[in-house]
Amino acid sequence: MTTTESWRRVTATALVLGLGMAVITSACDSSGGEDGPEQPGSAGIEAGGEPADPPGSPAIPGVRFTATLEVVDDAVHVDYVLTNDSSTEVHVPNRIGRGDAYGRITQDPNFAYATGTGDGGVTLSKRVFATPDTDQKSWAQAPTVGVSTLAPGDRLKESLVVPLPLERHQPWGNDYGFGEVSLPDPVDHVRFCLGVLPAPLPPAAALEKDDGRQVSHGNVVTEAQHVYCSEPLEL
Repeated sequence: MTTTESWRRVTATALVLGLGMAVITSACDSSGGEDGPEQPGSAGIEAGGEPADPPGSPAIPGVRFTATLEVVDDAVHVDYVLTNDSSTEVHVPNRIGRGDAYGRITQDPNFAYATGTGDGGVTLSKRVFATPDTDQKSWAQAPTVGVSTLAPGDRLKESLVVPLPLERHQPWGNDYGFGEVSLPDPVDHVRFCLGVLPAPLPPAAALEKDDGRQVSHGNVVTEAQHVYCSEPLEL
């Protein structure tokens, strides 16, 4: 990794998951990190803020996550490794379809959800989101996301490049009946978060499609998910 002045780097370690151009290998890794997600000081949904993000499940012992973020040539580069040294399969909701809330577009390994925090930051993520708590909108069906499955002893390595300026992407859309939700302007910092779902998947939310296994976004799956995040990278 070079140390050119125009490059900035932050490394973080946590305890869980992965994203884009996936390579699964058998290996072992160690690290620690910070839990997520959280939206410190975020405005409520009625005030144009991000939907509430309820807590998920506890961490899975033996599942570990490391991530490196850096800004190179007007883009945020993310590299991460998820190691499953637990005794059970885990499912990573990392196969996102660009531009389509319902998974009908070809999955893009460089694509990540992007949501704002109340302290001027943006969270890039591959994870499951709860249903927005609003009586102003209804959805005919829940959006879905494809998952990668890691057996005990497997490791998932992925990289993605997210162009600057960042654009908001959330599986339930940008408007929940109170006006369009936007990212902070300017963005002060960015981090990357990854969700993990232990086996078995919630039966009502697990789907088998031609291109592999998927899960539905929504409250039931969010409650079963554990999310780990990198430390923030200042922009």
